[in-house]
Amino acid sequence: MKIGKFLTILNLLLLLTFKETKAEILDGFMFKPAITLEYQLPDIVKNGQNSQFKTKHPEQQLKAFDNIVIGFGFRLHKYFGINANWSQLTMKNPSLNDHDLIGKANLNIENYNISSLWYLPLIGDHLLEGFVELGASDIKNKLKFQTVNGNLINSQGHETAFLYGAGIQLSPYSLDTIFRLT
Repeated sequence: MKIGKFLTILNLLLLLTFKETKAEILDGFMFKPAITLEYQLPDIVKNGQNSQFKTKHPEQQLKAFDNIVIGFGFRLHKYFGINANWSQLTMKNPSLNDHDLIGKANLNIENYNISSLWYLPLIGDHLLEGFVELGASDIKNKLKFQTVNGNLINSQGHETAFLYGAGIQLSPYSLDTIFRLT
C-alpha cells in the first residue's frame, strides 16, 4: 500500500470519528437555568484563640439569613455549567490573641462567587453526576470588638480568591431538583 492511499484512508477514518464526536458534543448543548439554595458550614482552621470563631445555632442562623447561599446556576451543556451565588455569615469569638475583650468579637463575611462546573455522568445522563468547580470569590469581611480599656475596633477587609471544589449531585428524572454534596 502506498503512503498516499494510507493517508487517504486514515483521513477518512478520522473524519468519520470526528463527525460522531462532533455530533455528541453538539447534541449535549442545553439551557437549564436554576435557582440554587444551599446551607454552608463555615469553619476557621488555625491554632490558638483566633480559631475559636463559632456560628449560632441553625434556627438562629435561618432567622438571620446566615450561612444560607442563594444563587443561580446555568447548565449550558451536558458537561458544563456556570454558577453564581451570594452568601453571608456571622461568627463570634470570646477571645482574640493580644486583646482583652468586653463581650465577644464579631466577624461578618459577605461572599460573591462565580464559577464554572464541569460534570461527569456516573449513573444515567443526569441521575448521579460528579463535578469539579473552578472560579473566583469576592470576599468582604468586618471584624468588630471592644477591648477592656474601651477601644472599639472596627476592621474591614476585602479580597478576591481562587475558588475550587468537587462533589456529587443526584437529580431524579421525575424532579427538576438537584441534591448536591460538595
